[in-house]
Amino acid sequence: MRTVLFLIVFTATGANCATRPDDAKTIAYAKHIHARVLDQSLPSIPLDRWLVKGAPAIERSEWRVDCEKAPEPSDSNRPLPICVEVRFWRRGAWGIVMLRVGEDGILGKPRVEYVFVRSRGESTQDSMKESPRLSDLPRLISEIEQTNTKVEKH
Repeated sequence: MRTVLFLIVFTATGANCATRPDDAKTIAYAKHIHARVLDQSLPSIPLDRWLVKGAPAIERSEWRVDCEKAPEPSDSNRPLPICVEVRFWRRGAWGIVMLRVGEDGILGKPRVEYVFVRSRGESTQDSMKESPRLSDLPRLISEIEQTNTKVEKH
């Protein structure tokens, strides 16, 4: 019975994930990275605070450790990335900020892998935006919300 439970938990948490620091500690670290460390044009305040109180003004977020970018088995000598996915919602938009916070633990300079914003309504080419820069997030959200407003008027 314990073996079956272990396999279920191991599979659900991602067999390709690196042995990593405690998720709660990793998420706490990511939340406290100053936005300026991730993008020089942003203020030097913790990321979680900038997302809510700064220009993005997100209404809700969920943070989780994500290691979907694990190397292929043939590249087993490469360090395993530690990423944190921030899912967020604001009015008619939702999106993801994917952060790489380290490799084989919380080591090295954190960076933004990508920023993705999408409309909560119908999917069209105009209802999805992506950027490699965190400072683009407020603009991407605004563009999606403007697209939603145009769609609602028609």
